[in-house]
Amino acid sequence: MKKIIKNKWILFVILIVAFVVLDLQVKNAPLANRGIVLGIGVDRDGREYSVTAEFLSPSNGGVQNYQKNTMLLTEKGKTLDEAFEKMNKTLGIRVSLKHTVLIVLGEDIMKEGDYAPLINLLEGNSVFDDTPIVGVRGNAQEIFNAKPPMYTTVSYRISETLRSPDIEAGVIITNVKDFFRMITCECETACIPLVDVIEGGASETDNDGNKVETDSIELGEIAVLKRSGLKLVLNNGESDGLSYVISNVNEGNIFIERDGDRPPFDVIIVDTVSSKKFDKKTKTYTVDVKMWVREGNSMETDITDSSVKITESMKKAVGETVAKEIMQCFETCKAKQADVFDIAGVLYKSMGKKYKDTFGDNYLENINFNVNVKIIVK
Repeated sequence: MKKIIKNKWILFVILIVAFVVLDLQVKNAPLANRGIVLGIGVDRDGREYSVTAEFLSPSNGGVQNYQKNTMLLTEKGKTLDEAFEKMNKTLGIRVSLKHTVLIVLGEDIMKEGDYAPLINLLEGNSVFDDTPIVGVRGNAQEIFNAKPPMYTTVSYRISETLRSPDIEAGVIITNVKDFFRMITCECETACIPLVDVIEGGASETDNDGNKVETDSIELGEIAVLKRSGLKLVLNNGESDGLSYVISNVNEGNIFIERDGDRPPFDVIIVDTVSSKKFDKKTKTYTVDVKMWVREGNSMETDITDSSVKITESMKKAVGETVAKEIMQCFETCKAKQADVFDIAGVLYKSMGKKYKDTFGDNYLENINFNVNVKIIVK
């Protein structure tokens, strides 16, 4: 607390300088004349785009309770630019996307594909490359109607979760840069997390001691997209398998069933790293995964803090489970010709454009896929 108070004037100066710089970046438009967009939801309504924006209300100045200082606005247009122009006219101020912390894609937009208009919009409005992008079942607009925890907004709540250094099994983090790179590169496949809202799934206590009901906003499944649109949604095991390869998973449990009436045992994931390589002679694409784990609850008794020592046979069982989930993810996606592991990128680095002459467009069917998992007890 003392350190915070001591540095408050430094923070104040930094904030003032930041606002001055940002002011210059938006053609010297005053802050009060800009609509600061925190989050964007993009849907399809027939032949039109429907865009929902969560705004930081410029008339309210400083923010103590974000929920009271934000507003939602939805506009439609034949193009995304037209929808935003309508927002400008409705608000009477210029819409600014420079502070946007979240992009949400509705189900119809994901199914439709053709993400070029979205790419052009975000690039043209200087949305930061590290801005998270997620999808939803149904309409993106509905997400912004959720009741987030106090003193935050829907956009900030989801963005903070995705930017956390703690990554659970089954969770991936895709930002604008990653999405555009993957959807336009050799593999033409991008994966984004789906967001779920559980109404009344949480509660908090306000400063007056009153209980306030809020919605639980959670990361659910993973959507797999190609240029042509949504190809599939991964189940829990497949999502775990994907995350072990493309994310540095450092949280979560792996449960292993045991023979007979003995309850399952579990291990807690501490860290995960992976690497990929391709052997031209054997036509084998190999994923190597190293996972550090520690003892979880033994589940032998009702005592929650009891633990079990991880034996070599248990390590083997955990490794087999991880490898099985990765392989399951590959096989499921291969059936939809979705290259979630960017195999095409590795083939291109190894063989150049000649890889298509050797393996054809359906290269996922013509290579061997191998998984090696090493479990290390921490």
